Amino acid sequence: MIGKALGKPTVYYDAVGSIAAAVPVFHGVPVVSGEAALAQWLDREVLPLLRVKSGD
Repeated sequence: MIGKALGKPTVYYDAVGSIAAAVPVFHGVPVVSGEAALAQWLDREVLPLLRVKSGD
């Protein structure tokens, strides 16, 4: 939640899969479950920011 307050891409990774189905957003932070969902989130939310920083 600190990252969200600082304007950083923030996600809660539910490694066990017990929260994501019941609560898609946890305290305003999206919840992802499983490696594929985490990779998709990273591709969508973080990778574009890295491209901007590197000048690509």
